Amino acid sequence: MKNSSLLLIIGFSFIVSCLLMCDLHASGNASPRQISLAPADSVNVDSIKPAVSLDEVTVEASTISHRGTRDSYMITQDMKRGLRTAGELLMRVNGAFYNPVSHDLTYLGSSNIVLLVDSIERGADYIKRQSPNRFDRIDVVHQPTGKYSGYDALINFHTRPTYRGSEFNIGGNTWIRPDGVNGRGRDFNKTSPWADFTYTEDKWNVQADASWQWEQSGMSTYTTRTFPLNNYEERMLEQDPRDPTDLMRRRSLALETAVDYRINDRHIVSALVGVSTTGFDRTLKSRMVTGNINSVLRDTIGHISRLIENNYLG
Repeated sequence: MKNSSLLLIIGFSFIVSCLLMCDLHASGNASPRQISLAPADSVNVDSIKPAVSLDEVTVEASTISHRGTRDSYMITQDMKRGLRTAGELLMRVNGAFYNPVSHDLTYLGSSNIVLLVDSIERGADYIKRQSPNRFDRIDVVHQPTGKYSGYDALINFHTRPTYRGSEFNIGGNTWIRPDGVNGRGRDFNKTSPWADFTYTEDKWNVQADASWQWEQSGMSTYTTRTFPLNNYEERMLEQDPRDPTDLMRRRSLALETAVDYRINDRHIVSALVGVSTTGFDRTLKSRMVTGNINSVLRDTIGHISRLIENNYLG
């Protein structure tokens, strides 16, 4: 009997639910709980906010860092653009002035500078001639201490860890003085050819360079010596400007080779062998008149001396 009553209640509930649903569909009025969506083409266009255009934004990362007395410059493609040598890279360093013709370098007006490669001393001219593609950072230390105390600046080039390649450079300079101050037929004042080779692969670096320099310079000086107690006087006669009284010739040759092995970023083993030789010779010429003081100097004495000296350093 109880089961029959339960079935009657369930059946009555189902009939009532169906009647309510039919009534909702027939009336066309949605109940407060039903959500009605309008078609997309019926949305009011004026209610849509227009898109906002943002100005162009450029994100730049600093390539210069400062720590104490040290400035570090990261070498980027823009920094290397249009440059041929490491010396020209220094034109991008604040406070540095590099002359690409004479290769002279100053920092904050001082030429008292030491140049290093991977914290190793090398010839300044050799470092300036290297390719800018070899390096990824330049460190500049103001008023360095320790081993390099006394220099106004220390400039250290750092080789890229993954760099691999070779370089061969050759060049030279010649100075001419056509004014004849060195004497007839001696217009060439100075010449200095050089060559260097560098090969780098992984942790190894091999370099060799050679340079030779020859120069001559002339000058003329005239003096008068008086000896009052002896009533005697000596006076040097002026000569043709193209025949100097003092002619100096200098020559030098330098050879160097080195091998470096990079253990890590802070340790490098290096071996270097260098030989250099220098020498010079000097010629002195003069024509002198002698005689009593305040009298016509008549006696003429000719004097020529030649001093040849060579110094060899290895």
